[in-house]
Amino acid sequence: MKRLTEIIVLLILAVFQVKPSDAASDDLRTAFSFAKNLETAYQQAKSRSLPIMLITHKSTCPACIRLRPKLTGSNEVITLSHNFIMVNNGDREDAKAEAVRPDGGNYYPRIIFFDKFGNVLGDIINASQPKYKYYFSTEAQVVAAMKEAIDINKRI
Repeated sequence: MKRLTEIIVLLILAVFQVKPSDAASDDLRTAFSFAKNLETAYQQAKSRSLPIMLITHKSTCPACIRLRPKLTGSNEVITLSHNFIMVNNGDREDAKAEAVRPDGGNYYPRIIFFDKFGNVLGDIINASQPKYKYYFSTEAQVVAAMKEAIDINKRI
């Protein structure tokens, strides 16, 4: 029976041509309103005077899979997201671009905050992860970083 279920799911995916990366980002897309890309986010951030929150993740990354429900299941993260231009950078080719890797790291997930002018807020890091500065693994870490980004953005 389990094998039959797997075959049916694969057939449905084939018919609708759903990519795994699409499915992995769907929960994020449902919970948050995202800018089309980082360039669009820069424009929106400047015109709306809001900071940017960039979420870079991979559909097959175990740490990313664990983080997504912590973000989408948190009323506080969802509420705070209304104070940001949100960017979903899941499984994209530009995930290795310098702008989305300010510490040069090639790890996932990464959450990077930018001010309303598009400058990386490099002080908003996970201090408990010196090797992986932009790796946040808990709701509390993300909420604290979001609040800090909002506060900094108000002062500039």
